Amino acid sequence: MELISVSGRARMKDNPTPRPQLTRLACEGSIAQSSRVYQPTSLEALVEAVLRKLGVKYAAQFSTRSGFVLDFAVWHNGRKIALEADGPLHDKPQARKRDAFRSLQLKREGWEVVRIHHTQVTQIESILKEVLNDCG
Repeated sequence: MELISVSGRARMKDNPTPRPQLTRLACEGSIAQSSRVYQPTSLEALVEAVLRKLGVKYAAQFSTRSGFVLDFAVWHNGRKIALEADGPLHDKPQARKRDAFRSLQLKREGWEVVRIHHTQVTQIESILKEVLNDCG
């Protein structure tokens, strides 16, 4: 079978269902990979800038075993840290329930879950420094 491209997606010639092409995103400090280019929120962009400044090994939009996509996966001193940048939509009751379930599942996979709330935007660097210096 032959692969053909359809508007940025690859599919088998005999198969009408397109499949996203995997592309590697090259960001300094980031080891992210994605099936499409992701536009970060302003809060995520600030968190990423601080991660770069601190020289931390991380991946943006990282897919876990259970299928959750983390805003940032951080590997530091043998620890796996799921770093979530929560905007105003996470303030709603239904979103809080979903976030609690997601955090529980991620902890079961061995992730430490850290949430940065949009109201903490001026404290991002100090929060990350505290998390990275914490012994776990």
